[in-house]
Amino acid sequence: MLDEAHNIKNSETLKSKAVKFISKRASYKWALSETPLQNHILDILSVYEFLNPEKRIDRKISEDEIKDLIRPIMLRRLKRDIIRDLPEKLPPEVERFELSHLQKEYYEKLLSAEKRRIEGVFKKHRFEKNFSFIMKQNIIYSLQKLRQICNFPPESISSPKSDRMLEMIKEIVDNDEKVVIFSNFVKEGVDKIVKNLRNVLPADSIVTFHGGLNESERDNSVDRFMNDDRCKVFVGTLGSSSEGLTLTAGNYVIFFELHWNPAKMWQAEDRVHRIGQKNRVNIYYFITKGTVEERIIQRLSQKKRIIENIIDSDIDEIESITLEELLDFIDLKISV
Repeated sequence: MLDEAHNIKNSETLKSKAVKFISKRASYKWALSETPLQNHILDILSVYEFLNPEKRIDRKISEDEIKDLIRPIMLRRLKRDIIRDLPEKLPPEVERFELSHLQKEYYEKLLSAEKRRIEGVFKKHRFEKNFSFIMKQNIIYSLQKLRQICNFPPESISSPKSDRMLEMIKEIVDNDEKVVIFSNFVKEGVDKIVKNLRNVLPADSIVTFHGGLNESERDNSVDRFMNDDRCKVFVGTLGSSSEGLTLTAGNYVIFFELHWNPAKMWQAEDRVHRIGQKNRVNIYYFITKGTVEERIIQRLSQKKRIIENIIDSDIDEIESITLEELLDFIDLKISV
């Protein structure tokens, strides 16, 4: 039985090959995953080949052919079918903000510099075998820096996002409710969010969760959020907090910025919307206008049809980032 089977989505990794080698003589196989599609519609083929080691599927297969292939062996269990009394999870509310004057100044300066840098990387490596990998890594680095400015200008903890967050937190806490805030970043996310919160809330009402904490500290953060009535706010990174935690003491979820892998975000939402939740769950996405963040959410929305066709209508988006899409995020026109 292979749990979290999406971790073998790439059939070429050593992990994937080792799992398939160990299990190839097993008479019976189960593959379990909450998010079977993470990076590309073809990822599910690696899981299929784990279950059917004698078969090797042509990667030029169409969406409809994949759907027909997996239908006889897939058992899709939805939470609404299993947990009849689980409260509703409302569709995400997208809140859009203008960049502050200072943010806009830093953003435009960095965007211009990163475009020039990427063009240089293109010219230097365009004929190398691993050209696509090099370009993707460099563009992702650029996107990370741009997204951090969308949160806060450098050397500042104040931004339109943080102003709105504090308004929401005050109302949530005044109603004696709890909230989970997710960010992709520690220094330009969690740390600055917490500094803002400590201006309006007691320090013992806030806990954090990220990779820089040891296991005991992380366990204490979850325990306090779940069991201490004084603790109202959980602030965590998506990378550390999106799997394996139960945070049902909260019924509000704020994504301070989005992740371009929607599976990460679904998993994060489900830390709150799961067995033990007694209230309706409210979800908010924070987006800055005219930036890479708007391009990311537009791209996610465009992928809805693919997942609906492959799995079912309850999954909204899929990550399938190509080099061309990454270039489009920063509005850079290069013929690749």
